[in-house]
Amino acid sequence: MSYLYTTLVLHAHLPYVRHHEGRRIEERWLYEAMAESYIPLLWQLECPTTIRKWTLSLSPPLMEMLSDPLLQQRFLEYIHLTETLLQKELEQSNNHEEQSVIQFYIQRFRAVKETFHRYDQDLINAFVQFERLGKIECITT
Repeated sequence: MSYLYTTLVLHAHLPYVRHHEGRRIEERWLYEAMAESYIPLLWQLECPTTIRKWTLSLSPPLMEMLSDPLLQQRFLEYIHLTETLLQKELEQSNNHEEQSVIQFYIQRFRAVKETFHRYDQDLINAFVQFERLGKIECITT
């Protein structure tokens, strides 16, 4: 009798996009991935009901960028700029449905920022903490 096993590996990689000057479009890829993928993944790992162990592969360029103090600071600037733009959109909108969507994103970016601060701006260490708890297995590529 033969068995078939399937493993799902979440692969996290971005090309190295750090520039000397800030606000480059390529760096935005990293910030969007942090806000829309890596931090929401941490939210799932924080749930006490998450019992399945996941495997997450982290590429060396991504690990280097996530641990870079300059990029961490620029991520906070990206969050601040996004929050400012959302607030301006909210002030200019007079459509209830649109305002609801904007409010959703205001709350979401607030939660992203709070999570980033809660983990001392160190997403790599956050994943390591969950690996120690047995909720995730981190591998490299």
